[in-house]
Amino acid sequence: MKKIILLLFPLFINCTNTSTTEKQLTYEEITILLDSIHEVDQFSRKKIQKVFNEYGRESDEFINELKSLQTSDSLNTLVVCNILDQYGWLETSKIGSTANRTLFLVLQHADKDTRGKYLETIRQATLEGKASKSSLALYEDRLNLENGKPQVYGSQVSMDNENGENYVFPIQNPETVNESRIAVGLDSIETYLSYFNIQWNLEEYYKALPKRMAELEKDKM
Repeated sequence: MKKIILLLFPLFINCTNTSTTEKQLTYEEITILLDSIHEVDQFSRKKIQKVFNEYGRESDEFINELKSLQTSDSLNTLVVCNILDQYGWLETSKIGSTANRTLFLVLQHADKDTRGKYLETIRQATLEGKASKSSLALYEDRLNLENGKPQVYGSQVSMDNENGENYVFPIQNPETVNESRIAVGLDSIETYLSYFNIQWNLEEYYKALPKRMAELEKDKM
C-alpha cells in the first residue's frame, strides 16, 4: 500500500501544479498502480452487491457502502484521468491486459462529464488497437442513455423499482441488436441478459418500451 501511495504523488502534483516538471512513472509503476486500482474497484463492487442483497437499497448499510464506493470511484477517476492526460491510452503490450482494461473500467464508473470528455480518446484508442471494440460499445451505450438516447448494443440494464425485476434499457434497433453485438465481439443479447435473469423477448420488450422511453427522457441518467 505504501508503494502505491508513493506512485500517486507525481500524478496528484501534476494535477495541481502544471508548472512543475515531475518524475515520469515507468510503465511498470503505472501497471502496479492500475492493477491495484482494478483490484479495489472489483472488490468494492462485489461488496456493495452483497450489502444490497442482504439489506436492500433503502438500508443504511447500503447507503453508507454506496458513499464509500463513490469516494473510491472519484479517487480512481482522478488517477486514471491524469494517466491519460500525461501518457495517453497505454496499450496492453506496455502495461498488461488488466491495467489496460482498468483505464476503461474507471472511466465507465466515472461521472457523465468525465465520460464525455474522454469519448474521443477511447474511440481513437480503439482505432489504434489500444482499447477493445467491446469496451467502446459499453462506453457509448452508457453515454447514449445519459443523454436521453437509446443504446446500441443493449449492454445497460437496471432494476424496476415497482416489481424488483431487471430490465434492459431501450435499444435503437432491437431486431438487429445481435448483429451489432457480434461486430464488436460481444455475446448474443440472449446470453448476456441471462446473466441478469432477463429473458430476451421482443414482444415483451415492445410492450414495456413506452414506459422505459418515458423514464429515459425524464431521468437522462
